Amino acid sequence: MLRIRRQFGQRFAYRLSKSPTLLSDLKLLRKRHVKIRRVRHLWGAYSVSTTKTIYIGADGAVTDQLLHLAHEAYHILFGETPEPSPRRMSRRQYLRMMLDEEADAQVHELSVLKEFMQAGYHLPAHRRDDYRRYRFGGGRAALRKALLATETYSDELYPAFYRRQYDESCN
Repeated sequence: MLRIRRQFGQRFAYRLSKSPTLLSDLKLLRKRHVKIRRVRHLWGAYSVSTTKTIYIGADGAVTDQLLHLAHEAYHILFGETPEPSPRRMSRRQYLRMMLDEEADAQVHELSVLKEFMQAGYHLPAHRRDDYRRYRFGGGRAALRKALLATETYSDELYPAFYRRQYDESCN
């Protein structure tokens, strides 16, 4: 926790301590030697499984940064989708696996969100909407369906983003 406090600040470490799920994720990440890096001029986060690194944007609220960490931690720790390869799987299989994994990562993120809500933290409206959609609108299936119309940080829809990833790996 001391490393997190030095790297991300007191508020980040204190809020992280309010989430048992995120604390256990952090222990697993440290055990597997996953690096967590802060990136300036980025809102959001991304992870690279081959280098075992999670990059968290420095822009945005602390709670958002922690939710991004939870999401990317899921991809690194529990994600089962291999790198896209036409020899191992078809484009359709890769797309289905990635959308399923993305929905599972969102469910993980929402479990951390629930812990923050129970701790009394203010959450942005779009985060509360995601939680309501999950809780009252059909669970994981509703999240996966919403992903089909959701844009990534690169301003393209998730299916188009994953198709492009697959196609680029084939070249």
